[in-house]
Amino acid sequence: MKICNTLVGIVLISILSLGAVFGGTTEKDNINLLDSISKTVANYKIVNTLVNGNELETDVPGYIVSEKGKETIYVPVSSIYRSLGAGVSWSEKSKRLTIKQDKKTYLFDIGKNYVTVNGKKIPIQDKKVIKLMRYAGTDRTMVPVSVIASQMGMEFKYQPEIRTINISEALAKVKGMRYNALGKYKEIRISTSTEISTTSYSIDGTEYGAKSKIILEFQNALIQPGTICTMPIKDPEINRIDLINPKKVPPKVRLEIELNTPNGFYTYYDKAKKEQVVQIVNSLKDIQFEKIGDYHVLTLKTGIKPELLVKKLQGKLVLDFKNTKLVYNNGSEGEKSILSSGLINVAYTQFDPQFEYEKGELISRVVLNFADGNQQEKAFVKEIKEGVQIYIEGDPDKGVNYQKVSGSVSQLEFKFAEETFVSKYLNETTSEYTLTIPKTAIALDTIYRDYQDNIIQYLDVNDSLDPANYLVTVKLAPGTVIYDNSDSRMISIAFINKLISDSVNKKTLIVLDAGHGGPDPGTIGKFTGVKEKDLALKAVYELKTELEKNGYEVGLTRTNDSKVQLLQRTDYANEVNADLFISIHYNSVDNTVVNGIEVLYYPDPAGLKYKFAKSLFTQLASATGANPRGVVKRPLLVVPRETKMPSALVEMGFVSNRDEEIKLQNSDYLAVQIKAIVQGVKLYLQNQ
Repeated sequence: MKICNTLVGIVLISILSLGAVFGGTTEKDNINLLDSISKTVANYKIVNTLVNGNELETDVPGYIVSEKGKETIYVPVSSIYRSLGAGVSWSEKSKRLTIKQDKKTYLFDIGKNYVTVNGKKIPIQDKKVIKLMRYAGTDRTMVPVSVIASQMGMEFKYQPEIRTINISEALAKVKGMRYNALGKYKEIRISTSTEISTTSYSIDGTEYGAKSKIILEFQNALIQPGTICTMPIKDPEINRIDLINPKKVPPKVRLEIELNTPNGFYTYYDKAKKEQVVQIVNSLKDIQFEKIGDYHVLTLKTGIKPELLVKKLQGKLVLDFKNTKLVYNNGSEGEKSILSSGLINVAYTQFDPQFEYEKGELISRVVLNFADGNQQEKAFVKEIKEGVQIYIEGDPDKGVNYQKVSGSVSQLEFKFAEETFVSKYLNETTSEYTLTIPKTAIALDTIYRDYQDNIIQYLDVNDSLDPANYLVTVKLAPGTVIYDNSDSRMISIAFINKLISDSVNKKTLIVLDAGHGGPDPGTIGKFTGVKEKDLALKAVYELKTELEKNGYEVGLTRTNDSKVQLLQRTDYANEVNADLFISIHYNSVDNTVVNGIEVLYYPDPAGLKYKFAKSLFTQLASATGANPRGVVKRPLLVVPRETKMPSALVEMGFVSNRDEEIKLQNSDYLAVQIKAIVQGVKLYLQNQ
């Protein structure tokens, strides 16, 4: 075991000292804001704002005001305190913002140079006034950050080199850790001086030869001297536990739990023992109803691929997740009204296992209630990497179980009810692999899927050419070979593209980052309303396919429409030891004439990030013929700065320009951009 001996020093920043995120990360340095009272417009330097280590979601960003040689940071006080769970209300008539928190009531009157706290007027430093500022049609109450510190009990620290303000609760201490494997769950318990705001996430690096980790970050905290910082564990699931001072501003403590295999976790604060608890257990985190293609889909998100039992009852579909803790809705049972596609609601509970399972088992139960007593028979349950998806209208793949396993490997399976002989034939001239499957062995529907995943080009199931058999045709991509592991009751065929698996590029790992996501749409097109987060995710998937075609390994920071913190994106790339990092974004400005491509980079001492950004930009500008706006140095951007490898943020074009917004949604134009980026990657690596 290793002992921590010293505290990292703290630098407190003066309240008037200066130096990201509105609506998620922004690639802008400056912004035009309207003063809603004086009706004047001015250009301000943007200040990125973090609250307890998380990016602040706000319509109007923090900004800097320069007056008489002094600079003051203004921040959106309502957005900050909503993120902390306080009660926030606004009176348009009186132009007053009210915030209620911790038995205190704060009144912010627009244009006044004081804050009213529990009825007492407290002057604002240097007689600064409360402002109402507007951006993109939304008003927000803005106050000097000194108000947050002096009147509302928060601390703040400023990083001028990245123009970021960190607002956090009072400094706390992490005092020790212990491991308990004797209870219902394996637990890591971290002793603290008080409850500390934490962020938590997991990283699975096993696919790329790295470790899997569970990470907790204690915000504005330090490790108490003499604390055990490293604890090796002899456990089939856990390898070691580390407490780390990353030497960040503001200070934070990082707990890293290194896993031997990927696993789920649940964390909470035990107030009685003053311990942050991490339980190694899967969890039911989210329930979402959405439309995917032509199908209505209920997605149940868990930490890892779950152990699942499915029951179909009259008008009900019951899913039991074993060894899974209900976290959704704060762990309380309830139901979610759907009233769509035949669903009435979805009920969820931490199920008492005593009548159906062994005593002590942890079961999260989800029940889909249908209006039609037979509709549960149509519903199709598909397991995914981090949970399950229920297709309400039935199996979208009509009985065909085909999935891509890695960049060079895919798997095709058919399961039979009885022993069955299947005829197989490979036409080497056409690269078509045909299976003749008796209709008595399995029920399939006619289906055609154009995969183009670099392993197979398409899969076709035909039931009309032969009255007794299905003809399943798989068109192989160039370089793909077949490994048949079938038996009499199951077709199990692996397809491996040897050109990809044996490529000289296979040891190069590139992490792709689709900007924004979840509640953060990024920029929104001025003419068609397209969202940056959607364009970025589509582009990342296209880029992933093209890079894998060239033999590169590819990882993604987000795979769906979800929110991922900026530092989680860079942590993932750093933890899996990526060789390159590309973040995809789309630009927007008030001037609708502006258009073109630019690539942003962080000026690292070795100059590798500039060289990588320039290689991408040169190829994009040449291939697309778009306005070449250049390779732009942006030392404030978190993602290019915090990644340890060569990285770049690619602005693919402006969705604020009518012609470019439409062009950016064109698949042919996207394909040109994607091929140019891949060429930029190739040339950069060749030159290194």
